[in-house]
Amino acid sequence: MLLSISVSVLTYFLYQFNEESLIREVESVVNSNISTFEGWNIPEFSLADRVTLLETMQTSPSGMFYVYSDQYENVLYADIEVPTARVTTLIEGLIQFEITPEAILRGPSLPNDEFAIVTGKIKTFEDGSTLLIAQDVREAFLTRQQIKVLGTVTIGLMFTVIIISFLISNYVVVLTNRIAQTSREIVTTGDLSRRIDVNTNWDDLSNLAGILNHMLDRIENLMDGVRRVSDNIAHDLRTPLSRLRSSLEVLEQKAEKENDQELLDTTQKLTSEADHLLQTFSALLRIANIESGKLVSDFSQIPVSFLLEDVIELYEPLAEEKGISIQTKCDDADVDCDRDLLFQALANVLDNAIKFSPSGSTIDIKLEAGKKVLRISFADQGSGVSEEEKGKIFTRFYRAEQSRNSAGNGLGLTLVAAIIDLHAGHIELQDAKPGLIVNILLPMPN
Repeated sequence: MLLSISVSVLTYFLYQFNEESLIREVESVVNSNISTFEGWNIPEFSLADRVTLLETMQTSPSGMFYVYSDQYENVLYADIEVPTARVTTLIEGLIQFEITPEAILRGPSLPNDEFAIVTGKIKTFEDGSTLLIAQDVREAFLTRQQIKVLGTVTIGLMFTVIIISFLISNYVVVLTNRIAQTSREIVTTGDLSRRIDVNTNWDDLSNLAGILNHMLDRIENLMDGVRRVSDNIAHDLRTPLSRLRSSLEVLEQKAEKENDQELLDTTQKLTSEADHLLQTFSALLRIANIESGKLVSDFSQIPVSFLLEDVIELYEPLAEEKGISIQTKCDDADVDCDRDLLFQALANVLDNAIKFSPSGSTIDIKLEAGKKVLRISFADQGSGVSEEEKGKIFTRFYRAEQSRNSAGNGLGLTLVAAIIDLHAGHIELQDAKPGLIVNILLPMPN
């Protein structure tokens, strides 16, 4: 746009400068001729003498035209016929008009298909006679017209450039935003199956999008491989671990019978470790089943407030044991869900809130039903989660710094994220200052 404005202004001033230069040049020539005839004002210079002088001037190669009239407007001498109906004023005292070849009475003739553009001035003498001194400026006029056409074409080309540039920049911006939006969605949701829509392959951005899609394919395949390995390990080791635990139970019973306290303590510790491993492998398999969508058939519409009350009732004794009070505010709302899975997700979130809340604090639970979204909020008064850790706590086996010394396997929130994603919802984390607010957003049934 700036370039177009600059070209338009430059073209305008070039045209104006050319026109003003032409006017000044013609005016200078005409004024020079007028100075030549200033001596006509002396009494000895008769009308006949003036006509003779004009005839002499016309024979010189001056390219000028003269029309001389007496005080009664009788034409005494004329090189051209002036078309009074087509006379225009350029500036004060300077006139312009066109004449055909037939209108030229003396001087150089013109081809039949051409015309002359004449610019001149009228000089009035003391005796009332007048003299028109004019010059043919057709060549200069045509040059001026060419500059005008060139300027118009240039401006037109500039607007064409603007339109093409706008279309190209709009295409670039749309594709760049599409790449950024898809990348943001992948980062936010963790869904590596998303791809950037590419309609063409002729430009660099489309080529970049294709490379990014290829990279996402590679990353997704690698991540699926890692998941399959962990799932297969969990599946393959669960059976021998169950057998190991059964053997430890037999050994524990034998230690009780023989009253071998050292052996009993050892077997109980090993049984606890085996239980922990079995819980971890069971969680991994459950997450794998949820992410593969094998549990969708258990969906039904249930009142979420009743489900939330069951979760609170289950964990209320644990909260009272730590001196934590649970406050609730629930709207009545139904949602399409798998009752057992959603119960487990809510239970895991509440369990974490109780685990990391100090004694004497309060956990606020709210259930708010909107037109399109159901919001379930858990607000505790614990140590909270740093901004850096908010994007990591839903990944497998990740444990925040403050949870290193507490029991767990780092899969609880991963299971929550998988369950909520299965229900087409999402989770938001907010700072409660102090503490953390976990918002679970679920779509309302149509």
